[in-house]
Amino acid sequence: MRNINTSLPLVVSKDIKNGHVLAGDDLQGEALSNWYAQEEEAFAGKDISLSLTDTDPWYAYMRYVNNKLIFNRLGQLFGDCGSILFVGPGNGKEAEIISQLYPNWAIYFLEASADLRKSLKKKFAASVILKPNTNGTILLDDGSIDVVCAFSVLHHIANVSAHLAEFERILANRGRIFVREPCSSMGDWTKVRKTTPNERGISKYFFLHTALKLNLEPATPPRAIFFEPLNKLAHRLSLWHAMNFKTVFKLDILISKVFSFNDHYWRDTTLKKLGPSTYLYEFVRRS
Repeated sequence: MRNINTSLPLVVSKDIKNGHVLAGDDLQGEALSNWYAQEEEAFAGKDISLSLTDTDPWYAYMRYVNNKLIFNRLGQLFGDCGSILFVGPGNGKEAEIISQLYPNWAIYFLEASADLRKSLKKKFAASVILKPNTNGTILLDDGSIDVVCAFSVLHHIANVSAHLAEFERILANRGRIFVREPCSSMGDWTKVRKTTPNERGISKYFFLHTALKLNLEPATPPRAIFFEPLNKLAHRLSLWHAMNFKTVFKLDILISKVFSFNDHYWRDTTLKKLGPSTYLYEFVRRS
């Protein structure tokens, strides 16, 4: 059995399994349109609640990590005035943090959902809200954005390398691109699984080699974070209420680093699953 209505390949090549090639990165025409139609239909069918990111402690912890590793540094990097683009911002929780920390910053959103665009406009009246194009082009000028943030959204998107190229194009000279993505295939997509049809993680190898081709380089080494077994254990043992995020962060960073040697894209054995779940990347344009 496999997912019905998926654009991911039934026959998974060796290069895909080792993370050197990303499935769905070279789509055109009808194949590209089908990808996004399948994702849109799956999201609508799952009746995903916007309140999930408010109530789940793992999502709240993600925002804590964003603050600690990204947002608290932006004032030092860019001062009181800057511009930031959130790609696939959902309910805009991260943007709320930016509006509080840096009230003079210009906020931009790139969001596919019409309902979410309406919600974002109500919450951020002065923001610029854009609808993404399936080909990856962004209706912003070259060098117009100081910070681009894409948090756990690119693994739903086709032609990731084309989107990264657009991020690089709109990036200001001293700008930063922050990307946070799962680094495994997120399961065997040739079988039925509990995800959207075309969701797949993106390997560290793919990100770093694609960035190199685009004249981008890591400003800091990729950070292994969000060790998923830690989240599952905390939920199973009902530990979240007894743990503060500072403690979770220390455990998460330590465990993710310890297991980073076991970083496999296609995790088809129990041992391979004991690897980092996610990487946080910080890219700058090479001089």
